Amino acid sequence: MYLKFISKSSNHQSSFLIDFKFQLSESRRLLQDSQFTGFLIVGIAEPMCLAETERLLEQLNTLEVPFGGILINRILTDPSIDQDRYAEQQNYVQKFLNLSPGQPVFIIPQQPAAPLGSQAWTIVTGKQ
Repeated sequence: MYLKFISKSSNHQSSFLIDFKFQLSESRRLLQDSQFTGFLIVGIAEPMCLAETERLLEQLNTLEVPFGGILINRILTDPSIDQDRYAEQQNYVQKFLNLSPGQPVFIIPQQPAAPLGSQAWTIVTGKQ
């Protein structure tokens, strides 16, 4: 009786591993299919974020995961608010643009308060 229990358990484990391997394979296939996947990177215009974005783009390329673009958040649109920060951000925006030729780079303006809820998102995107 004990041997049958191990045998059933072993069959269950084999079945589980086969199913798990299939799921991993299917997940990888979907992640690498540009018809279903486009990885969007969200960041801010600062040195560490630029460096992390460069590393992430290299990893996506290595893993053959399609890259869909970059969203750069919290960008000043009025230089009179903070001229130094505005100039620094413009420099980093250009560096982000250079990272992804041929891919969209979206600029999300700095908001006076954190956008919470769907109404706030409408204000950020300008769409109803």
